[in-house]
Amino acid sequence: MPFQTEHQEAAEAVLEAYLATLLVESQDLVDPISPSSSSGSSSGSSDDSESDDDQPMPTTSEALLGVLGSLYSQRYLVDREPIVKSRENLQLLLTEWKFTYFSDLGPC
Repeated sequence: MPFQTEHQEAAEAVLEAYLATLLVESQDLVDPISPSSSSGSSSGSSDDSESDDDQPMPTTSEALLGVLGSLYSQRYLVDREPIVKSRENLQLLLTEWKFTYFSDLGPC
């Protein structure tokens, strides 16, 4: 299995949570709880909610999509650090490139 960065692991976890939540929400839409029990519980607080109902409350899946969007808006979870450009690092890089690149080409 290929190596996953922290960003990829976080995105995968949020995506899995989103899919599970979406499945539950779609199941609730297909098979809702009896309407008499839900209307009875909300009738007592309907006066309070009507004044605050400028916009409907976002569902859990919509909130998770917002989290996923903000996660993808940041390129790196960890701040980038400058790479020290020393003679040793350059030699290591070029030696690694030489053996990796030429070994992939094979005999000419």
